[in-house]
Amino acid sequence: MTSPRIFEGLVQDLRVAIAQGRIAPGARLPTERALAEQFRVSRASVREAIRILELFGLVTVRRGRTGGVVTTPHCTEIARDSFASLQPLGRHGFSHSLEFRRIIEPKVAELAAQRATDDHLNTLHKTLRMLEEHPDSTEAFVESNRLFHQTLAQASGNPYVQGFLPEFFATEVMSHAAGTAGPVQRSFARFFHSKIADAVTRRDGKEAAVWMEAHLSQLESDFLRSAEVARVDGESPSPPAARRRPGRTRARRAAPQ
Repeated sequence: MTSPRIFEGLVQDLRVAIAQGRIAPGARLPTERALAEQFRVSRASVREAIRILELFGLVTVRRGRTGGVVTTPHCTEIARDSFASLQPLGRHGFSHSLEFRRIIEPKVAELAAQRATDDHLNTLHKTLRMLEEHPDSTEAFVESNRLFHQTLAQASGNPYVQGFLPEFFATEVMSHAAGTAGPVQRSFARFFHSKIADAVTRRDGKEAAVWMEAHLSQLESDFLRSAEVARVDGESPSPPAARRRPGRTRARRAAPQ
């Protein structure tokens, strides 16, 4: 199992290098083994990072004897325009972004329950159908995550939230979800997203906020377990900035085991 923090740090480092022109368009990246040695991470972390860079459109993976990982023609512009240029968080990216989400998203869910239009509600339920119809698809998991949280941001009706969070979720959520798209994580996503969507549909803002907090608490638990596995395997991330709060909400205890 790969710690989200490890491979996200590598993704961030490479994206910054591309944005700054230190890795040019059409350049061939070092081999998987060389990157692992250079950044002192596992080869599994390198593979996850390359997969995320490919999803962002920054690299292509060529097969065969002359294959390898090559940056795309417009990689510099993509990297400069992305959220990565707004937050050079390096290897602390996931813990800081999770802390940020726990500050913001419960209130966003509460506002969405008050202000969501029928179109917003339809989109939220569309994301649930995506998870139900494609339970084993990483691509569907990533896309439904992105769309679900972006839709809540749009439904909040707050122009600052609408202007900033969709860009944040287009990158942060996609990269984290792609690296943690196991069966258990997909099951938790279906559970919590359905509870949040149901509360928003019923216009119960307080309940929507409680379920969002429970959802983010579960993400934190997943992260801490991943970090512990990474530590045992020799990848030792420093303690996350977002710590588990004392106690549990009723919603958190109701989550599937």
